[in-house]
Amino acid sequence: MHRLFVNPQNIKANKVFLQGEPLRKLRVVLRLKPEDTLYVFDGTGCEYLTEVISLNPHEGELKILKKTNPSRESPLEIHLGQALPKANKMDLIVQKAVELGVSQIHPFYSARTLPFYKEEQILRRVSRWQKIAREASRQSGRTRVPEVHFPADFSQLLTSPPKESLKFILQKGDFLNSLKNTLGKKHKKTCIYFLVGPEGGFIPEEVSLAVDHGFKPLSLGLRTLRTETVPITFLSIIQYELGDLS
Repeated sequence: MHRLFVNPQNIKANKVFLQGEPLRKLRVVLRLKPEDTLYVFDGTGCEYLTEVISLNPHEGELKILKKTNPSRESPLEIHLGQALPKANKMDLIVQKAVELGVSQIHPFYSARTLPFYKEEQILRRVSRWQKIAREASRQSGRTRVPEVHFPADFSQLLTSPPKESLKFILQKGDFLNSLKNTLGKKHKKTCIYFLVGPEGGFIPEEVSLAVDHGFKPLSLGLRTLRTETVPITFLSIIQYELGDLS
């Protein structure tokens, strides 16, 4: 059955009111008609089985048949701190991270970050990434939409993790703690905050600063992974070992 995201303010009593892009999708893309049914979610954890009452070029109205709170969110609160990569790699990172259950995404500028966007550019980028996050939540059946924050400087980012979180900065090297060994220890914490560097990696000063802020350097192995591969790999392992991937 089709699934649609709508803002909570568009849900009133037992009705869902549509305008703009959600309306266009139902009318033009999906070509739904009165009495057709679909699922709607509002990003707050609620999901609604609805029936189309009317759709016209200016507005649409759906009737709520059933409201549920399905349990499809990870038991972990996972924050991804991602150095801004080149080209459109961030699109893929946001999409896959959301599919794998990330809670929030924090883009940041590091010493080796190449794209430094102007204000109007970053506004468009963040809007696009948030749209990708909504679509990935819709497609994957999630009931919440992770927030994609505005890019921050690396030093600023280090002060943002919740106090009771496990904090990791991912590096390459056999001299570092491995993720396998780290997960072999018992952890009661359910909040995980991890940092992924840009294409050129973190500079030593950044790693030292992160360690000073309680981050633990962690290795995923000896092979060099692309910056877009690292968060996908880390999230998959963490969700399998500690979360809800089976």
